[in-house]
Amino acid sequence: MTDIEKNLMFQRNKNLIYFVLKRHNLLILEDDLYDIGAIGLVKGINNFDNTKGFKESPYLYACIFNEIKRYVDSTNAQKRKLENRTLNLEMAISDDMQLKDIIYDKSVDIEEAVIRNETINMVRNAVNSLKPRYREIINKYFFEDKTLEEIAGEFNVTREAIRQSRDRAICSLKKILKDKIF
Repeated sequence: MTDIEKNLMFQRNKNLIYFVLKRHNLLILEDDLYDIGAIGLVKGINNFDNTKGFKESPYLYACIFNEIKRYVDSTNAQKRKLENRTLNLEMAISDDMQLKDIIYDKSVDIEEAVIRNETINMVRNAVNSLKPRYREIINKYFFEDKTLEEIAGEFNVTREAIRQSRDRAICSLKKILKDKIF
């Protein structure tokens, strides 16, 4: 079959697409499904062989219907997968941000959240600017919830030495933060 014959066949049968959509109550999604139906019509025209004794319209109708049905079924399957998928709010969006950090919560004041994040970043930078030993003690004590005894065991020193280092580190943090704020 030549391209001209295929084009004429398409023109003759393009109304079959609307007929399929109407017959199966799919006119609501007409724009998307018309395009899918046109793909089915073209596939049917390319595969149609009039020497096998099939009539043109019923064969093309079946091709259009099957293409639309495949599309609708795959779309519904995708929707079901998405509906069944749960989002993990702890999912990392970037190195220092999780999904829960960007989801809008009406109960949280945006200005308050921004100030809180800025404060956290300022404290994080201040801790990072401490001497390595002080930084490690602060991190273990405040962020890893280790006791003074546990930290002392790791450093092979007394609990009192760790307490004094912690207190000095806190004084250094206060000074650093005071300088940054004022």
